[in-house]
Amino acid sequence: MENDDHARETGLLTAESFVNSAALYAVTNVIAGRQRPNQGNGHGDFFTNNTLDSSFPSGHATLQFSMSSVLAHEYPSVGSKILWYGLGTAVAASRVVGREHFPSDVIMGGTLGYLVGTHIYHAHSRRAIPKDKH
Repeated sequence: MENDDHARETGLLTAESFVNSAALYAVTNVIAGRQRPNQGNGHGDFFTNNTLDSSFPSGHATLQFSMSSVLAHEYPSVGSKILWYGLGTAVAASRVVGREHFPSDVIMGGTLGYLVGTHIYHAHSRRAIPKDKH
């Protein structure tokens, strides 16, 4: 287990995906400035809360799906995909049920995270790169 190159690569790609998603989330979050469900008139007005604490997109969903997509690609069994995407969905749903986000916040966050994670996997994973490109 000490020399598990696949696990090491997966860890590095997951960390890269997390960092890239965090940067994209931070910029988008500050620009969008959406109020949370429990702020203002409760309608989620945009461009009023231009801090890292605004509602859109959901940081939890962004970061979770960025990591989940790398893990689901690196370990592509059906069970793995159900586990990782199920975990991402549970995290996203908990943010809506807890009235921290609107559904559109977690949908966009999950989409951003998924796209970043999928890009990182296809750009850097030895499993995604054709053998003649190594």
